[in-house]
Amino acid sequence: MKINLGDDWGVKVNSLIEQIFGAAETVKDQVISEVEKSLNMSSEGLDYYPAYNYPPMNVSIRTDKSLVFEFALAGFDLENIHLRFQGDFLLFSADWTRSEPTDVVTWLKKRMKSKSIIEQKYFVPAKRFDQSKTTAEFKNGLLTITIPSLQQDAPSEEIIINIKS
Repeated sequence: MKINLGDDWGVKVNSLIEQIFGAAETVKDQVISEVEKSLNMSSEGLDYYPAYNYPPMNVSIRTDKSLVFEFALAGFDLENIHLRFQGDFLLFSADWTRSEPTDVVTWLKKRMKSKSIIEQKYFVPAKRFDQSKTTAEFKNGLLTITIPSLQQDAPSEEIIINIKS
């Protein structure tokens, strides 16, 4: 028995797969959120740089011991990005204000996520980093946040000790 799927069967299958994966990701995010709420998880024992799946981001320590966060935020407007410190945590969120086009008949490929970013928490201990001197730059869709270290530079590796006679 042969089934005729028509000329656009590939587009239909691709659309169905995209819907399934999108729904699975939404369910995963909701389950994680509900588990955290139900367990009243405190900051103790948590991953301080959690693997949020959106937006893509990097966290690094630079040679000057500053802590740097980079968030890929293509399509976001600067006025909709929110940053603040609360104790030892950097709180980050962003509002997505653009709507989906209404004149699309069929998506041929839709991989770009376009949703608001609910508040995310990142550990930035106030005793190690100078939160008051934090700088942030939003350029070409990349948000770069630099938090300088409070640590003094380590002494050079060679210290000469003069011996008196």
